Amino acid sequence: FLKNSNIKIINDDGFRFPSKIKIKKQKKGIILIDPSYEEKDDHEKVINLITKNYEQLENKIIIIWYPMINRNDTNNFIDGFKKTGIQNILRIEMPIQNDNEEINMTGSGLLVFNAHNKTKQSLRGTIIELQKCLQLKGNKKKVIVNYLR
Repeated sequence: FLKNSNIKIINDDGFRFPSKIKIKKQKKGIILIDPSYEEKDDHEKVINLITKNYEQLENKIIIIWYPMINRNDTNNFIDGFKKTGIQNILRIEMPIQNDNEEINMTGSGLLVFNAHNKTKQSLRGTIIELQKCLQLKGNKKKVIVNYLR
């Protein structure tokens, strides 16, 4: 896998990725962006990064991971992408605990850009089963697998 010339793993600041790789429009690909979200403005930086570079990425599947820590921050992050006008963004959220101010991260989310039509169906069952394995007792939160509108 690592010797395959079609695969590039760049272990660097994800906010600099467009300058690190030559993105060719005719080639398909998957790009995973996994920011630390340690800085207060990282959510906004992710939105700006995708918005600024989406035209050269529109034939790529882009996956962005995000932590579910504060419901308002998560909703603002999602709303920020809704405002971009970018279509075909699949939202996947897997809460493993109820929102709780005493506990930092209560779940994880992914935004998948340019997902194939069957992706939503295939992932829903998998995510629900995974949540059952990881979920703590008393969690009433449901998995979210839907397209942003």
